[in-house]
Amino acid sequence: MTSLLRRLNRHQWGLWQLRTAWLDVRYGGYIGGLRESRFRHSGSAPVQSVPYRVAKTAMAAVCVRADDVLVDVGCGRGRVLNWWLSEGRLNRMIGVELDPEVASEVQKRLARFANVEIIAGDAVELTPAEATICFLFNPFNREVVKRWHDAILARHAAPRLTVVYVNCHHLEVFRAADAWSIDVLPKHPADYCSIAVLSLNK
Repeated sequence: MTSLLRRLNRHQWGLWQLRTAWLDVRYGGYIGGLRESRFRHSGSAPVQSVPYRVAKTAMAAVCVRADDVLVDVGCGRGRVLNWWLSEGRLNRMIGVELDPEVASEVQKRLARFANVEIIAGDAVELTPAEATICFLFNPFNREVVKRWHDAILARHAAPRLTVVYVNCHHLEVFRAADAWSIDVLPKHPADYCSIAVLSLNK
């Protein structure tokens, strides 16, 4: 039985599917699926929710302090925010989403949580300077990643900054800046994407 549970937990259609359904319902309803962004012309990726299993793996590599400001950059339908809440985190949490309709849906769904704020608009301009942990699930093309990267470095005002970059197609943008310590995590057998954790050098 234990061996079967282990295999199910490793398989992409195993126990995590049940946990995903439960967490989605717990925080307001199903938010999976994939749909094209209405802002593709602006470099935005399709609206797609990160698997909770991937969010868990990525965040397990980060030490979250009580005073950290957690920002989901390109939050889509808000599954990373769900995950942070499910962990019992009381940190200030901010989701930045380009599509105002999607942002409004997330805001309504999570309105009961006073520590969660949803900002509709361009993450290049609106990622707050006080962010200490930014989560990116491949939200933009390379050009926008570069603009976001340069903008956040220019205005960052917090004592530290960690970027959790899932499905990190444009990691070379960070490598070229020579401003980051970069750790690429080993891939879980059921995962389709790479995860990098980047810490801004002091």
